[in-house]
Amino acid sequence: MIKRTPLSTLAISSILLLFVIAAGAQTEYDYITSGNAALDAKNYDQAITYYNSAISVNPSSTVGYYNRGLAYDKKRNYDQAISDYSRAIQLDPNYSKAWGNRCAVYETKGNYDQAIADCTRAIQLDPNMSYAYNARALAHYSKKNYTQSIADHTRAIQLDPNFAAAYEGRGNAYDDNGNFDLAIADYSKAISLNSSDGRTYYNRALAYYRKDKFDLALPDYTRSIELDPSYARSYEDRCYIYYFKGKYDLAIADATKALQLDPNSVDSYYYRGLANRFKGKYTEAIVDLKRVIEIKPDYTNGYYELGIAEYFAGSYNAAIKDLSKYLETYPDDVNSLYNRGRSYRRIGDLNLALADLNKAIALNAKAENAYWERNYVYIDLQQYDKALADIDKTVEINPKAINAPYQRSWVYLYMNKGDAAYEQSMTYLELNGLKGSSSTYAIITGYLGLRKAGKAAAAKTFLAEWLPQVKPEDWNTSIMKYFQGSMTAAQLLGAADTNDKLTEAHAYIGVMQMIAGTPAPAKVHFNWVKDNGNKNFVEYDLAIAELNRKPGATTKKPLPKKRP
Repeated sequence: MIKRTPLSTLAISSILLLFVIAAGAQTEYDYITSGNAALDAKNYDQAITYYNSAISVNPSSTVGYYNRGLAYDKKRNYDQAISDYSRAIQLDPNYSKAWGNRCAVYETKGNYDQAIADCTRAIQLDPNMSYAYNARALAHYSKKNYTQSIADHTRAIQLDPNFAAAYEGRGNAYDDNGNFDLAIADYSKAISLNSSDGRTYYNRALAYYRKDKFDLALPDYTRSIELDPSYARSYEDRCYIYYFKGKYDLAIADATKALQLDPNSVDSYYYRGLANRFKGKYTEAIVDLKRVIEIKPDYTNGYYELGIAEYFAGSYNAAIKDLSKYLETYPDDVNSLYNRGRSYRRIGDLNLALADLNKAIALNAKAENAYWERNYVYIDLQQYDKALADIDKTVEINPKAINAPYQRSWVYLYMNKGDAAYEQSMTYLELNGLKGSSSTYAIITGYLGLRKAGKAAAAKTFLAEWLPQVKPEDWNTSIMKYFQGSMTAAQLLGAADTNDKLTEAHAYIGVMQMIAGTPAPAKVHFNWVKDNGNKNFVEYDLAIAELNRKPGATTKKPLPKKRP
């Protein structure tokens, strides 16, 4: 902030000694003195009235024009301020303060070249005018002439070591020039001189932010908000830090406050959308991210994040549309290809899914998630050997891919390779025990693997070992009890109170009937899954594999007819 002051009363009186003052009459001096008092009291309209009177008494009143310009300046009536400062300069071309103040107003209005010219003239007339150096520095800063800006701020500080605004201005120039440590030092000095300016705390917070020192930035943003609760950017930036630290509720609260102050804050909508997505509030996330694109159609990341939110909300066609929009700008973005590929798989467009995932892998041979997703596509295409190869590639990239044995156990079940399915399920259980949601399903694949391998006794022992360790109230426990024989197929179907559970129940009942050598009723269950089940479930893939399977080892052959 540039400090502009009226000409002192002492200076005014020395100028006015040239005038003959009539006894008892209101003089130019009287009006200017009264105007200055009103100006000091921030009664700017009253001050202007007094200065008008001074000018009416003396149309060549340099001081009257200058001080009236200052009053207009305080009222932010910048055009009128420039007019009055210009008249003062016409009356006195060596009036350094008028040049300095007009420079400052030009800088405020964005007329930077004119500001630089005026400040340069003011400095020529008064080389010790610190605020002229500061105003010229601000103009250079706005023109991105950071070296000149720093030099002028430094000179202002030399002339006035307690000039807080000059330290802040130089800090801004250092910050934009990438010298964050020097910027922080200057902001800290400015705060030591004036601890009540919220913008300085904001600027120091921003410098810490740019150095990824979020823990230092956070208290400065908070202090900035305490001092100036109306500044939307403080809430907006603090929102990002909370988002980055995983404090999504606080991020949402700050973004909401920023939007109350600035309804078109794109970043606030963006990060509130991301925070809602991570909280699983996909509808709210989609609303915010759509607003981002409405306000700023070229905000490319908005399309990407909107597509991700739509994917998790189950709006796969919408996700494909928005991810495609993002890919128009970044056609080789691996993550976008991966996410569009899995969206295509969800709507059953396996060829397009495969094309996207193949391209993602071609662009990045270590794209673990693309290999993992492609294994599902190959399962859907019943190309099980390729699915296994992609699982193996995932493990090659990430040896800690703990779900790989579990996934293999399912693929081997689809392939009717019971021993391999059992071995993979045991590997998973040995590594993970009963931790995680996949563990009880690993027990299921292990049991079915043994049954498909014709090892009924071993399967019974295996189930007897694991069944006491699972939670009695869990749905998967009911499935295991059905395998054990303590629940009937009808009881299992009766306990299935959702379509997802019915998908699983019908699939497992069908498998058990196939193992028992009764393929006809088994196919009834598999067809139910095919027609009504959740296509995203592994049990759906199992039912399809069984329907397409030729009679094999797990299906009893009919007895030969007797000869007549």
